[in-house]
Amino acid sequence: MKMRRLMPMMVAVAVAVLVGGCADPGPEIPEGMQRISGTVTVTDQSCAGNSSHPRPVNGGTPVVVEDAEGEIVARSTLSVGESPSDAGLRQCIFPFIVEGVPEGSTTYTVRIGADARLVEQYSPDELAAPIRFIV
Repeated sequence: MKMRRLMPMMVAVAVAVLVGGCADPGPEIPEGMQRISGTVTVTDQSCAGNSSHPRPVNGGTPVVVEDAEGEIVARSTLSVGESPSDAGLRQCIFPFIVEGVPEGSTTYTVRIGADARLVEQYSPDELAAPIRFIV
């Protein structure tokens, strides 16, 4: 009999814990800083690495952010690539997040590895949304 009364209460506590955990957006961004996120999509190659042509990027490829003066203000790396189920095996998407980018620059340059195709300049407003590179 006691178990019947405890079960609904245990379920309610479990649901509250799970829902509360899902609402966490991640670590807070310190004042004066911003978080940049985005992806690099490599087309016509799978993530499996069995292509005869080397990919321009891989998981661990450096991501560098420079301010308007060309000073490096933040660094990160690409995460491991994933092939979306609807794209078959002919695409590999590498996500990235760069934490601690100081606000206040008129422009920011984002560089992914050493490939000249993966260098773009952005305004602060453009960095508010995820950025996307396609090669």
